[in-house]
Amino acid sequence: MTHQPLKRDSGDGTLAFRRIHGCGNDYVFVRGEDLARRDPSRLAIALADRHFGVGGDGLIAVEAAPAPDDADLRMRMWNADGSESGMCGNGLRGALLFAVEEGLIAPAAGGRLRVRVGSRLVTASLAAHERGRAEVEIDMGPPVVESQRVPVAWGGIDPSERLLGEPITRLRGCGVPDGAWRVLASVVERWSVVSMGNPHLVLEVEERSLDGIDLRTLGPALEHAAGFPERINVHVVAALGPDAFRMATWERGSGITLACGSGACASFAALRATGRVAGRAVARLPGGELRLREGDGGSILMRGEAVETCRGTTRPESLPARPRIDVRSRAVEVVGAGP
Repeated sequence: MTHQPLKRDSGDGTLAFRRIHGCGNDYVFVRGEDLARRDPSRLAIALADRHFGVGGDGLIAVEAAPAPDDADLRMRMWNADGSESGMCGNGLRGALLFAVEEGLIAPAAGGRLRVRVGSRLVTASLAAHERGRAEVEIDMGPPVVESQRVPVAWGGIDPSERLLGEPITRLRGCGVPDGAWRVLASVVERWSVVSMGNPHLVLEVEERSLDGIDLRTLGPALEHAAGFPERINVHVVAALGPDAFRMATWERGSGITLACGSGACASFAALRATGRVAGRAVARLPGGELRLREGDGGSILMRGEAVETCRGTTRPESLPARPRIDVRSRAVEVVGAGP
């Protein structure tokens, strides 16, 4: 099927976009070259706003990698609060769909492509494609588990320590407020920290406890705890048996999301380490399912859909400014997209 690229900037300041989701984790996608002379952080805040902007969990820019880069594509991702992230599994699947639809890559099924995201080079294959929809498998690489590389840091934690399946008492030192700590101590069985190019805290609970946890309170308390110097994504996870688990997510910089691909991989790694799941498992997220399996060299392979929901153009300068509140300081800044 032939691709249909978006109509590009005709000189009037418009920005062409597609909104694509993976399991409900949705992003505004643009071509990387269209961010020239624009502040991507401020643009992400304005575009991601679900009331005054396009709406989404963040902004993703995709472009063909220039020679002599060893990648086929480059992807950058900004959260809804404007902070840049080093990895986004659901966004990666959307990036491949975007690249095919925009003609940046050939839509051959089964071929492996290399995508550079931050400092990581990951491989991906297009299992199926039709207009506006694709099924993609991503080799997310091996999980990183040494505490200083996640990173986490507080008293009693050795920099080279692997924090997998730890008792809840060891999390007390991370600096979480007393109210959040009481919730953790009452329902969490064990915890792990894993990086998939971005940091994740995996909290294991019984399934009956999962739906009762208030992530709107617990999520920001843990994301901004002092023991996580680069903040952290928070996942509450319940194993359903050796081949499936459920999870709910508070995403760093975006809040509660319907899915987190890198978080599903981190949760899979944590549950594998504690013996709760086998080498293949389905992650059941509020927005859908992802299929995960172990690959060569300890890699984690993630497979799922990417679906385009809409496309269009916007003039970022015309998007209304809105207040952004810093959760930690409570300082208020008026933010617009700007040029």
